[in-house]
Amino acid sequence: MVTSKLHVDKIERNLSLMQEFLLGLRELSRMTREEFLSDKRNSAAAESYLRRSLEALFDIGRHILAKSYGFKELEYKKVAAELGQRGVVAASSMPTGTNTSISSPAWPSPASFLRPGAMPG
Repeated sequence: MVTSKLHVDKIERNLSLMQEFLLGLRELSRMTREEFLSDKRNSAAAESYLRRSLEALFDIGRHILAKSYGFKELEYKKVAAELGQRGVVAASSMPTGTNTSISSPAWPSPASFLRPGAMPG
């Protein structure tokens, strides 16, 4: 049941944040192992970029579930399962046997994980 429309601006803000954080990870990935380990702030930055990217991703998923399916509160660990159960995220669209590094052009766009017609309304 659709309780409200999705707030596209909120989703776009989260996608923009994810792009910023992934760029930060990409910069760190260009360092040699020795360079990366020479400054403990690098591992802290990598952890922060990764955590914040995942938070933004799960916030998008939680927003979709709240606005399209009426969920009130949902922990991150339940978001992926609920999106999969409702057919919003197609497991078959996940790449297998491909290079999944963030700089790989083989990695599909986030929109490719949404099944056409999966969103109600």
